Amino acid sequence: MAADTRVVWMPGGVRTEIHLAAEDTEGAFCLIVDHPPAGWSLPAHRHRSEIDAAAALASATRHGWEFVTQP
Repeated sequence: MAADTRVVWMPGGVRTEIHLAAEDTEGAFCLIVDHPPAGWSLPAHRHRSEIDAAAALASATRHGWEFVTQP
């Protein structure tokens, strides 16, 4: 994590790292990394003026960590 990465806590105990904010990219995008607690799921929500894209790089299973190796 870069020294200037900001950490905020979201509802449900989700630790969120803000690596790039909108002001860093002239409003083009932001880059965040979420660290949700076990069993957490994203509640239904909508964005009125943003597009939401997400990628799971790893997921916890009963047997350990499973890493995504292909898009």
